[in-house]
Amino acid sequence: MHLLIRKAVHGDAAALTKLSRQLGYTQSEQATLQNLEAIMKSQQEIVFVAEKENEVLGWIHVFRTTRLESGTFCEIGGLGVNDNYRGKGIGKQLVDQAKLWCLSNRTPSLRVRSNIKRTGAHEFYHALI
Repeated sequence: MHLLIRKAVHGDAAALTKLSRQLGYTQSEQATLQNLEAIMKSQQEIVFVAEKENEVLGWIHVFRTTRLESGTFCEIGGLGVNDNYRGKGIGKQLVDQAKLWCLSNRTPSLRVRSNIKRTGAHEFYHALI
């Protein structure tokens, strides 16, 4: 599926909220907007969206961090794809964009953590290895 992968903008807050709710999160659109604005101000993190025909079908949040015990790395903070479009390569394209962002920030290591309850997410990430 051909998609436009781009940085998230303020106007994406409603779509990001809707997609996050599909994952079980219940925060308001206003809270999503506030979080997005904080991320957009940071040089250490970014949100990308996958868009087709002006509809946001997925998002990924990635951040760069340093830990005392393990050094600097990037981590996927969250990934969501519209329930109706899962299995069509959108998540992979978003992860690929996150990898490019990490490399552009001279950080080749990308990590992900996922709740043990999210077995589908575990299968998805293992398939990318």
